[in-house]
Amino acid sequence: VLAGDEPKRLWSPPVAIGDIVRAALSEVENYGQVEIGDVGSVSVQGALAPEISHLLAELLENATSFSPPTSIVTVVGRSVPDGHQLAIFDHGLGMTEADLAAANERLNTVSSMDRDSNKMLGFQVVARLAARHGINVMLTSTPGGTGVTAIIRMPKSVLEDPEATS
Repeated sequence: VLAGDEPKRLWSPPVAIGDIVRAALSEVENYGQVEIGDVGSVSVQGALAPEISHLLAELLENATSFSPPTSIVTVVGRSVPDGHQLAIFDHGLGMTEADLAAANERLNTVSSMDRDSNKMLGFQVVARLAARHGINVMLTSTPGGTGVTAIIRMPKSVLEDPEATS
């Protein structure tokens, strides 16, 4: 991903969003902390499924890494007029407003690799995958407590049947 390579293996059947979230969990060390709620019933184009799954895995890994081992990280989703949205809620350390702003800047800017990038490699992966597919990723404070919520907005262009989301 960081080298800019496109995936070589193309998959054709659509993949349900729930299966993509479960595939992402297979990449997460503390997968037992994650609870999958209602993520919706859309499907993603099969060729894009591995990359979207990897994007989610990076965000889930951060959520579990910065949360107490006894806390639950929750994933939910819903259809929105311009596509489909997933949210990953953690109840961990949280971030200051300045840190959230800096993190959001990193998540939405594909930059060249430098010494600072190595500290936030996962964010670089997310930024590149999101840019490649027109996905918007934003971090915000988790409502009603501590923690961070990642909001992932997938455009209709990555969905198998975009009309099913409106």
